[in-house]
Amino acid sequence: PGCAPYVEYVTDFVLPRATGMSKNVKTLPFASVADECRLINRAMEVVEAVLVRYVVPPMSEKKTFDEIKAQYSSNVNAARVELGLAPIISEIFCSAEDIDEEDMTAAIQDFRNEMIYSQEDGGMNAAGQMLEASFGKKVPFPKTPGFSILTNILSTNKGLLFKIIMKLLAEHGGANGVQECNKMISSESLARSLFRETPPNLASTKNSMDFHAQQRQNVLDEAAYKEALSTVQQSMLRPINPLLLISCSDGGCSDKNEKGASLDDAVLWRERTLVMSLRILCAAAAREEAFVQSVRNSTASLSIVPTLLFKGPIHGSMTHRFVDEHKINVSKMTQLLTSSSSALHRTNRSNEILPVIAEYVGYNACSLVNPQGIAASSFSIISYVSHGMTQAECIRSLCGDDINGVGLTRAFSKGLSLPVPDADDGANLRDVILDLILSNVGIDSNSSLNFSLMMLGLSGSRHNCFDVILDLVADVDFVMNPATSSAATKCFELIFRVSELGSRGNLPELARTHQLLLTEKLRRSNFWHSQAVRYMGERGGSASSILHEVSRYFRHDQGQDVKVTNRNNDVLHSIAWLLKGLAVETRSLMNVRGSARQNQFQSFIGLLLSHRD
Repeated sequence: PGCAPYVEYVTDFVLPRATGMSKNVKTLPFASVADECRLINRAMEVVEAVLVRYVVPPMSEKKTFDEIKAQYSSNVNAARVELGLAPIISEIFCSAEDIDEEDMTAAIQDFRNEMIYSQEDGGMNAAGQMLEASFGKKVPFPKTPGFSILTNILSTNKGLLFKIIMKLLAEHGGANGVQECNKMISSESLARSLFRETPPNLASTKNSMDFHAQQRQNVLDEAAYKEALSTVQQSMLRPINPLLLISCSDGGCSDKNEKGASLDDAVLWRERTLVMSLRILCAAAAREEAFVQSVRNSTASLSIVPTLLFKGPIHGSMTHRFVDEHKINVSKMTQLLTSSSSALHRTNRSNEILPVIAEYVGYNACSLVNPQGIAASSFSIISYVSHGMTQAECIRSLCGDDINGVGLTRAFSKGLSLPVPDADDGANLRDVILDLILSNVGIDSNSSLNFSLMMLGLSGSRHNCFDVILDLVADVDFVMNPATSSAATKCFELIFRVSELGSRGNLPELARTHQLLLTEKLRRSNFWHSQAVRYMGERGGSASSILHEVSRYFRHDQGQDVKVTNRNNDVLHSIAWLLKGLAVETRSLMNVRGSARQNQFQSFIGLLLSHRD
């Protein structure tokens, strides 16, 4: 309670000026990109904290507080399962036990549009006079910060906060330009902050040097020289202090008394800004269904009146004395994101925001506590978009101008190859990527716009998830480790799905061609035989095969060691998918001529018959 003015100061004053999105107001000058990202990140942390703690009240006002908490838990579970936000669900929702009853009462009032009636006496201050001049005797009651922020993001006109987030994600080259913050961007921002409005170009420097030479030759006296040259232009004649471009963390400053700007901070604050921006989008997307429904079911005409007014006086005008009232009109996040990537704006790359977000799926942070925080948040947005659109619409929006999806496939293959964090309690990035591919690979469609076929390299992309899957299962520890055994099962299932695609009658011609190439690749590498021998063959001496060992210790009652039991279950499923793929390959070899293929066929039969027990 009472924090609304401070939140408005962040969203309506600090962020627009720091990002250059404020109309008719100059952008704040920064000494380096690290300073810029630091201020923006701190402001975004305020927005994220408010939004994560905001609970959309239920449409029925007759529910008790316990029923509201139960409904909130149900909404969280729906966001995890139905919207595909499982990787970051704990980051965008607070615990149901942390919900405050007083906050819920205030949140319910947001949808009533209650009024404050001004006093009849004449002792009204200037603020009261402004409100009365704008609204008369009835002034709309202020909304809670969570309501205001969510309305700003989901506004049909794309509110300022939504535009700021889009700009933050796309600037500096997106995912490919984060590391450049330590180099060119930092030096450029430093130079611009030193020279202010005088551009450090050749023309300005030449004029300054000419005046300086005339002064040294006594052609100009001191007064005329100072009059000709501004102090900023005089500073251009002196070199920039090189210590400002030295990273202290790299040992560049030998003297402890010397102070330099650490360039590594730029990447740190840039990455933190990115993860905050993506997390705010996910938090808004997770609440949009309940919020949009509550707004539509409200009997009142909802509007927002800011508690602070950031308007300077205008000479000869009285407009600054009136308070703006913003009518509420919201839409779903999917529409906002796709409209920014639609074909109407393809002439401007900056408007294609979904391809930019997709690039972050393969980004591994170097400065964050959770290196996959950015990748997991961006994947959650992609997963959310895919749940609310058709396959073709989703692919077009995610690919943008890259109609073959090369960049999208490369980003997902990078994300799939990222190492799984040790302290990973929830759904990790690798698992959810595999789940998304599996959910679409079985869809019957004769269109080439299939997400799973594209990710598996059947659209012709050299960098694809199928090659990463083969690299993963080549490591036996990946299959046998309890932490990754479930992911290994999904990998073997996808390998089987690709091998059986050849029997699908309506497979697109391009996908069929590349499916045959992948099948031939597996044959050349002797994949099926080597994998079958690894898990079904004896391991030397008296050691039994992995299949026998896992089967012997498998228990349905979960036993004492749940992790090992689950691992054994996963390994058995992996071997089952391997055998199904081996059956498909054996059947296809029966119709292939040539001694090499016949030898492979006989080898498969001999291997299977030797393990009949």
